[in-house]
Amino acid sequence: MTNADWAEQQARRIAATIKHLRGSRSGQWLSDQTAAAGHRVSRTSISELESGKRKSVSTAELSVLAWALNVPPVRLLYPDLPDGPVEMLPGQEVTSIVAATWFSGETTFAPQVGPRDETEDDDEWLEDAARAAEVSRGARLINLSRRRILLEEQIKSLASLARQAQDWGTDGGDFVRDFRADIAAAQKEIEYINGELRATPGAVVVDNGG
Repeated sequence: MTNADWAEQQARRIAATIKHLRGSRSGQWLSDQTAAAGHRVSRTSISELESGKRKSVSTAELSVLAWALNVPPVRLLYPDLPDGPVEMLPGQEVTSIVAATWFSGETTFAPQVGPRDETEDDDEWLEDAARAAEVSRGARLINLSRRRILLEEQIKSLASLARQAQDWGTDGGDFVRDFRADIAAAQKEIEYINGELRATPGAVVVDNGG
């Protein structure tokens, strides 16, 4: 498969998923939904994409179409989750979940860098090592950030449960203490994660006081 064939195949896959997800709703409806999201994709563009006349989709279009259809963009790119095969790059077929986690930074394909031998060029080895380190840092940022999001959601849920338990009066006292202890533990882990993020080159960390 040529690079052009691969790119067109990706556009056809996205188009087929868009058509499936919009169902009986019209192309004009979808166009209006993208406009409401702040960046209109015209009805003609949607029609040409679904008919195969258009051979590519921009990242802006991918993002806003996914938003309009209430799915993450990766759902349009790799619809056959988790195990359906997909050509992630020309000639590189993997399962859809591997492609999706690569796209989100959770799975990495860093070059394998071992100890340099005497026949290997110093500059080439250093370049491969630098690339591997950069990929590793990117994955670390994604994974730490994902864990922080989960903890923040956990804190919100625990805080809501603690408020409900407090309304029970004395009967809910033990539950309130347990929930508050779990909240404190989650907040402490978030502080640790923020410290790890700040120590990672390239990270942008905003302290929200949580």
